[in-house]
Amino acid sequence: MKPLPEPNEVSVRVMAASLNPADYKFSKEALGPIFGIDFSGVIESVGAEVHGFSSGDEVWGIAPGCLADFAIANPDKITKKEPVWDWVHAAAVPTAYLAAYQALGRQKRKKWSDATVVVIGASGGTGIATVQLAKAFGASVIVGICSAAKAQFVLQQGASRIVDYNDSNAMKDAEDSTSADLVVDCASASGGGEDYFSWSAKLVQTSGGICVALSSEKNETWAELMTNGTAAENGSEVMLVQQNAEDLRVIQALLRQANMLPVVGKELPFSKRDIDTAYDALKSRRALGKIVINMHEHPV
Repeated sequence: MKPLPEPNEVSVRVMAASLNPADYKFSKEALGPIFGIDFSGVIESVGAEVHGFSSGDEVWGIAPGCLADFAIANPDKITKKEPVWDWVHAAAVPTAYLAAYQALGRQKRKKWSDATVVVIGASGGTGIATVQLAKAFGASVIVGICSAAKAQFVLQQGASRIVDYNDSNAMKDAEDSTSADLVVDCASASGGGEDYFSWSAKLVQTSGGICVALSSEKNETWAELMTNGTAAENGSEVMLVQQNAEDLRVIQALLRQANMLPVVGKELPFSKRDIDTAYDALKSRRALGKIVINMHEHPV
């Protein structure tokens, strides 16, 4: 059944939806009974109080419960899709690139042409987004922390050099030799005991830079996040992504100008078996880029 939007909402036919760790980390009470946050699709109907969108518009952005044929979206959290983007790539962008863009926005100390950025977890969806956008901003040095197996790929996305997190000597060398203006930690509290908070803090000791983490395992940190949108933990600012259409439009323009596309590491059809496979891959914490469910040819 097609859902009917409230006066300040739009209903969309979902063409593709990408997965995020928040889908399984947060309760159904917080996110709703159907998984999915990021989508691309076609507007089916528009609430009476909505302006700037019409039925038939191709859009992408945030729509909780979008792992379904149809979803309801807040028009303040979606934007019109670039014609050159296909459904799958558009759906891969929202949360990962909002996180990357907003984390990079914390770096205000230097011109980007003089700035050194370290990205921990550089081969995941948000890590690649951060590398790409740091490159688009013109960062002088971008250090990617990832496995050696994914090093070449991350270099191709814009990293200047790679440090293998499995190599303790390389990590110690990076700790001793890197003076970062911004550390974006996309790996801590990913579900496997990862904790780079102390290591991150050492990279900014002499530079006066800032560390931004995108998750935490501490209940008190999450309580502060939900109240204030940001929290401090072990020398890092833990950041809660702000969902808004203005940032989505800026990100779309940045990627267009830089001739970049989000990296889709796995694309699967819309079936229960394939969605289970997709979440297994996401929970492994070893997925390259984004995992997207393609509903484009799925019959309604």
